[in-house]
Amino acid sequence: MAFLNRHAIAFSVLLTVGLVIGKSFFVTNDFFYAIGSPAATVRTIITALLIFFLTTVASSLLMRLLSSRQSGSTVTSTTAERPISRLFFGTKPTTLLLLWAIILICWVPCLLAYWPGMFTYDITGLLQQGGDKGFSNMLPLLYTLFVKGLFGLVSAYGYEAGVILVSIVQMVLMSFLFANIVWRLNRMSIHLWPRIIALAWFALYPANPVFALEETKDTLFAGVFALVTLSLVQLARNPELSLRNWRVSALFGGGWLLLCLLRNNSMYALLLLVVLLAVFLRKVWNGYFRRLLVALGSSVIASFAIIQVLYPAIGVQPSPTREMLSVPAQQIALTYNLHGTELSQEQRDLVKTVIATDTKIAYNPRLADPVKDNTKNIVEDGLTIDFIRLWVSLGLRYPKPYLKAFITLNLQSWYPGTEFPDKYADKLYIETGIAEGYGVSRNSKAPAILNFYEGIATRADWQRIPVVSLLFDTALPFWFAVFGVMLSLYRRQKRDLLVFLLPLCLWVTIMLGPLTNGRYAYPFFVCYPLWLCVLLSRREERASEAPEEAGAVAS
Repeated sequence: MAFLNRHAIAFSVLLTVGLVIGKSFFVTNDFFYAIGSPAATVRTIITALLIFFLTTVASSLLMRLLSSRQSGSTVTSTTAERPISRLFFGTKPTTLLLLWAIILICWVPCLLAYWPGMFTYDITGLLQQGGDKGFSNMLPLLYTLFVKGLFGLVSAYGYEAGVILVSIVQMVLMSFLFANIVWRLNRMSIHLWPRIIALAWFALYPANPVFALEETKDTLFAGVFALVTLSLVQLARNPELSLRNWRVSALFGGGWLLLCLLRNNSMYALLLLVVLLAVFLRKVWNGYFRRLLVALGSSVIASFAIIQVLYPAIGVQPSPTREMLSVPAQQIALTYNLHGTELSQEQRDLVKTVIATDTKIAYNPRLADPVKDNTKNIVEDGLTIDFIRLWVSLGLRYPKPYLKAFITLNLQSWYPGTEFPDKYADKLYIETGIAEGYGVSRNSKAPAILNFYEGIATRADWQRIPVVSLLFDTALPFWFAVFGVMLSLYRRQKRDLLVFLLPLCLWVTIMLGPLTNGRYAYPFFVCYPLWLCVLLSRREERASEAPEEAGAVAS
C-alpha cells in the first residue's frame, strides 16, 4: 500500500496505544484489563492490530486528500460575488455587526432558559476577595476584578442583579469575540466553507452560550485563546503582515500576555511553546525568528513580572503552592496506600506531615482535590526539600503506582469515550447550578429549552449519540491537535505547527491539574473551526515547506 506515510503511521501508533491503555484504565484503573491474563493479552494484541491497521489506512488517506491540489480548499483572494455572500462574509464593518447579531440572537434562548444566570464554580470564593481580606491570585486577579466590578455596579440590588449583569456582559463580549474571528477570517480570504463552518459553530454549538453565562475564568480565557490561535493561523500564512513593525508585534504579544493573566497555567504553556520554537522551529521561521521570539518571549517575561513581582508588591497573595501539586500528591498518596508498611518510619512520618489526611479515604483516582487540598503549602511551610526528596525516592522505588496515579488522574483528557459524571470524580460535565445562601434562585423563562441545555451540560445526553458525542468529548482536542501536527509535517508546511503546538502545550499543564471536565476543554472546543481552517485551506507553498513528493512508505 504505497499511499501509507510515516506521519500517519506515527499518529496511528500513538492513537492505538492511547485507546488500548485508556480502555484498560477506564475499566480497571490498571493495566489488568489489557494484560492481566493470557486471554486478556491476546485480546489486546488483536484489538491493537485492528485499530492500528484501520487508523493507519484512514489517516493516510485523509492526509493524502487534505494535501491534494484537486481536493484541498485553496486560499482565495476574493470573496463570493453574490450579494448575500458579501453581506455575511464580506470585509466591511457592517458584516462584523451582522455576524455579532446572529451569534448573540442564537444565544439569547440559553440566557432565558437559565435566567438569571449561573452562580457556581469559583464565584463564591471570588466575591469574598477584596476589603480586609485582600486579593489572591489563586483565581486570576484580572477576572476577579472584572466580575467584582460588575457586581459592584449593581450591589444595591443584590447578588441576583450581579448575576444578570455578568451573564449579559459576558454573552455580549463572547459573541463579539467570535463574530470578530469570523470577520477576520473573511479579511484573510480563507476559503468560504471554513468560514461558514466557523459561523455555524460559534452560533449553534450548545456549549458556547452555556459557558458565556458561567462566572468562571475559563469563559473569557477561551475567547482570548481563540483570538490568539487565529493570530497564529494568520502568522503562518502571512508572517510579513503579522510581524511587519513593532506596533503590530506589540499587539501580537499583548494577546499572549492577556492569555497569561486570565489563567495562571497558560504562562507555563507559553513558556513551553517558546522553548519548542527556539529548539525545533528556528529554521522554519528563518527571517522572522527574532521578531517572533521577541514577541512571545516578552509576553512570558511580562507575565512573570506582573504575577511574581507586581502582584506581591501591591499585596496580592500568590496562589497556594499546593495548587501545583495535584499529580505529586496523588502519586505519593497511592504509593503510601499500597506500600505504606514497606516504607521507613521517617518516610511514613513525612507522608503524614505533607498530606494531613487519611490517604486511604481521601485518594480518588480521577479527582486530586481531596488529597491536594490537604497537602501542605510546601514552600510556605518550609517543606520543599523534604517533599521533593520524598517524592523522588518513592518514585524511584515504586514507579508503577506513580504511573497509575498519573494515568488515572488525567485519563479523560486523552481517552475518548469516558463518561460524565465519572463514577469516581462524580463531577458534572458543566456545572450550571446556583450556590445557596446568596438570595439567587433560578427562574427559567423557557423550561423546555433549559431541559435541552441541561441535557448537554449536566446529564451529558450526548454521550449516547455516536459521532456527535465526539464534538463534546474532552479527549478529542488532544488527538485533533496531534493529527494537525502530523499533517503539517506531512505537507511540510511547518509554520502551521504553532497552531497545534499551542493547544498541546496548554494540554500538558491541564494534565498536571486536579481533574478533567468540560470547562478545562472548552478553550480547545472554540478553536475547532480555526484548526479546520488549517486542515481545509491550503496556503501558498514556500520553497522550504513544499509538500512531500515521496512521503509514502511501502507496506
